[in-house]
Amino acid sequence: NNMSAIALLSPRSDDQALAWRNTGPVSLATFLREVGQVAERLPERPFVFNLCSDRYHFLVTFCAALLRGQTNLLPPNHAGRTVAQLHAAHPAAYAVTDQPMNVAGLEILPYPALPSGGRSTGEIPLIAATHIAAITFTSGSTGQSMPHLKTWGSLATEATLTASRLGLETGLHFLGTVPPQHMYGLESTLMLPLHNGGVIHSGQPLFPAD
Repeated sequence: NNMSAIALLSPRSDDQALAWRNTGPVSLATFLREVGQVAERLPERPFVFNLCSDRYHFLVTFCAALLRGQTNLLPPNHAGRTVAQLHAAHPAAYAVTDQPMNVAGLEILPYPALPSGGRSTGEIPLIAATHIAAITFTSGSTGQSMPHLKTWGSLATEATLTASRLGLETGLHFLGTVPPQHMYGLESTLMLPLHNGGVIHSGQPLFPAD
């Protein structure tokens, strides 16, 4: 059935901006190429702690993991103790981060400095709807962090439904103050623009006025 696989993002032209970084806009073609390059560098594991602070780095790592059939683990914070606890529950996991970090026993890969040039096929990949794309965790302030499993199908469908309910036009720019590791941040600053022709800003200002 047509729900068996869902595109990574809604179609847009190759040269249309998908993200905005301090260096300027990132086209769809560049994004797909970088996702492919990062996917090739990821180890063969079921889980990855996606600890990137830059929203664009997070997005590329998130999508690269999906291409490799992996699940993004999204801790409520980046404290070493939190990550160590979650690692104990997911011993086969490794981490990708764009900040210096060290957690005993956890393999941590720096977000790769990507070679420029090279072309992707330009094809927007399809991801199985039933694939567990992300596991988010509650803050654990009342004890153990509780996991919440999100399938790719549910994330993509929620994004499409939210866009239509809010009456969002395509081509909007999304600026988020909430981290992409939080469920709300993932849904509103990444999934919503990905599936509604929007443009993602890589930054995370403290207040909207910033």
